[in-house]
Amino acid sequence: MPSLLAIFAPMCFAAIDTGTAALAFWVLTPSSTDIVFAQLFPIYLVCFGLALVSNTPVGVGPFELILLWAIPNININ
Repeated sequence: MPSLLAIFAPMCFAAIDTGTAALAFWVLTPSSTDIVFAQLFPIYLVCFGLALVSNTPVGVGPFELILLWAIPNININ
């Protein structure tokens, strides 16, 4: 049976990794989207999970499709 530290450490690293990636994605989104980080983070996690589960190269396709479905009010000008 693994120790709690052996279980907790990878979970912390995964949370830090996905959190910083979502933060970078949020910073690079256009200001016209008007989405806060607390709304974007769960959407990013769902998109990331579906991209991992799909068998497409680099997850291209499912990530963008779910992202565009979840955030339909993007007004890029």
